[in-house]
Amino acid sequence: MTQTIPAKDINIRYLIDNLGLQKNQDEEFFREWQDNLPELTDLEKQLLDQVKAGFFNLIDYPPVLENVVRMSVVDPILFIGGFFLYPLYIRNEPAVNLALEDEDIIQDLRTGTISSGGKCHLPLHMAF
Repeated sequence: MTQTIPAKDINIRYLIDNLGLQKNQDEEFFREWQDNLPELTDLEKQLLDQVKAGFFNLIDYPPVLENVVRMSVVDPILFIGGFFLYPLYIRNEPAVNLALEDEDIIQDLRTGTISSGGKCHLPLHMAF
């Protein structure tokens, strides 16, 4: 029989204990995400290694909350990648309230965009 578990009841610890989720630090994992990219400087590699180590440390101590991930992973990667520098800029969009129909819970959806002179808007991040 199939069991349905509400997403709000699933966290990293549940996935580790019940589904065998494991850390994978193999450099060849998801190789397609690593090919044909610009060369990184030694400093960029060092900084990204620190972000990665911080992320693995973070998931060892659940719960992994949105704001902590943003501060420790997303923001440093955006900084290292130069997304705060001209001609790009980041805008914070207002929160949008969504009411889930099957429960009496209201979730905030926060989004941000990376813009390039008003011509290109890339979604930065969405979270429920």
